[in-house]
Amino acid sequence: MPAAYLGGVFADATNTQYLEIHRTGDAGKTWSTLHSEPYPGTSGNYGFVSLAVDPMGSVHSTHYTTDILGAAISYDAHYVLP
Repeated sequence: MPAAYLGGVFADATNTQYLEIHRTGDAGKTWSTLHSEPYPGTSGNYGFVSLAVDPMGSVHSTHYTTDILGAAISYDAHYVLP
């Protein structure tokens, strides 16, 4: 079964936010965390993660934040994950 990926801003039980990228190879029954870091966003901003898989199988991810209704205001990172 092909792998599926999910990226986003997740919160733990203490409401601490993390920017994370996850992968599953069994249709979502189990997930592994490929990347996790504290979320740099501020109140009133929204974070988005875009994912793409290239023909070689590497996962490319970018993270950006926006204000409440505006365009992207900060591109924080570009990751290439095996």
